[in-house]
Amino acid sequence: MRLLRFCSAILLATWIFAPAVRSQGRPESGAHEIELWTGGGRGATGSTSDTGVWNAGLRYGWVLTGPHGPGFLRGTFEYAVDAAPVFLVVQRGNTAFGAGINPVNLKWNFETRGSVVPYLELGGGTLSVAELCSPITRFPPEPLR
Repeated sequence: MRLLRFCSAILLATWIFAPAVRSQGRPESGAHEIELWTGGGRGATGSTSDTGVWNAGLRYGWVLTGPHGPGFLRGTFEYAVDAAPVFLVVQRGNTAFGAGINPVNLKWNFETRGSVVPYLELGGGTLSVAELCSPITRFPPEPLR
């Protein structure tokens, strides 16, 4: 019940303050992106229902092109690097601490007339965990033998 109230309060605050929030300018050729981010989640059902994940990191990106392309595909191309110095896997029995880096993030920022800029992103990197995760939450999963 407390979680429901908390989530409702966050949604209400987002709805009330969203019109006042302004982001940086549109992605333009030669511009740079600096971003602090965090994310997390918890298993919902089954064997991972008591497993949670939380991470935080930094992104630095370069907009490499000016707007180009036909019609609704028109946009800019961006390259970025992510560093995730905090990666926690909270599970039954222990908490695994780790860090990761994503040196390849390719991003297409669609050009729109509104204040929202949709994008497509393809990224990849590595994650290193200091302690063993349980077999259910292993990163990456072990192959079947």
